[in-house]
Amino acid sequence: MKVLLVAHIGYPWGGISQRYSDLLGSKLPEKIDLTFFESSPNKKTFSSTGSFNLVNILGFFDVCIKYMTAILRVKPSIVHIASANGFSFIKHSILIIIAKLRGCKVILAPHCSISVFIPKSKVSFRWMQFILKQCNGMIILSSEWIKINEIAPKTKIILLKNSINLTPYNKLDKSLKEKNGRIKIIYLGHIGVEKGVMDLIQAVKILTDRKILGFEVRIYGEDSHPGELFNAKEMVRSLVLDKFVLFSEPIFGEKKIEVFRAADIFVLPSYHEGLPVSIIEAMAAGLPVIATRVGGIPDLIDDSKNGILINSKAPIELANAIMTLIENEPLRHGYGIEAKRKALQNHDVEVYVDRLINFYQEISC
Repeated sequence: MKVLLVAHIGYPWGGISQRYSDLLGSKLPEKIDLTFFESSPNKKTFSSTGSFNLVNILGFFDVCIKYMTAILRVKPSIVHIASANGFSFIKHSILIIIAKLRGCKVILAPHCSISVFIPKSKVSFRWMQFILKQCNGMIILSSEWIKINEIAPKTKIILLKNSINLTPYNKLDKSLKEKNGRIKIIYLGHIGVEKGVMDLIQAVKILTDRKILGFEVRIYGEDSHPGELFNAKEMVRSLVLDKFVLFSEPIFGEKKIEVFRAADIFVLPSYHEGLPVSIIEAMAAGLPVIATRVGGIPDLIDDSKNGILINSKAPIELANAIMTLIENEPLRHGYGIEAKRKALQNHDVEVYVDRLINFYQEISC
């Protein structure tokens, strides 16, 4: 069984990159004949990758030529394609059609919330429905995706929740954490309105107005769309929150582990998500999580057990949740223990690999 895995790894780094980097570093390449194909070879900022413009269109033509060459060379029985919504799905639709024309079976793995994946226009919806019918299988991230079966009833579907390489987190010792008297809250992800970053800044303002001062928020990431990082920094400046909200570049590898070690709380107030790898990483690091009840997040966070779920676009709710964890150290610690237990139990990439191979075998029959 030969599998061509089509995904993006590298800059701009995000959940999908981390997801497939961990997968390629697992036992998967040892167990099957696997070839990796880079679907976005041009190194661009995240904010420019999903844009429908001439540069991206020309770049995609180049990808298509290399992709067809790879299929002719590898002759895979299965093509496994990682995608998202918007322009990502449009370009991967073409790759699906090419694979089908070459007689390959196709597995599609959407990495986003179904709420943004399903288009609103009738034409786009029909195109999506046509493409899903071409797929022999789909890997869905969370329980919210179960209803995709109504759109593509003949496509085999498996629920495989994102998993990570847990080894660095097993070794993580939070007893080495530096204590400077301030509660450290971290956000890892792309920076923009839809990621809830502006709501987080407003929540910090609410807390400082309440005279809750013994904390700092560190935001790691780059723009979701051009100018959003600048706007976030301007908002912090205008609200005089420079001592409480700090910005840093995206982090990877050992640097990320060090940040998790030093942190006390992880926050992700997004408006829509698939099944965020960053939350799984934070859980594995033993951090309590505050996140919105969108997409697959409720599959990860058990409210008032390993974290706190809030509504999106609700800065006051977010501020209240942060205040609760700031003021209650035993609660933070307890949530962190439960978060780590759940991550270790449910999100080990090696367990994921076994189930993925079984699905490959089912599709190839």
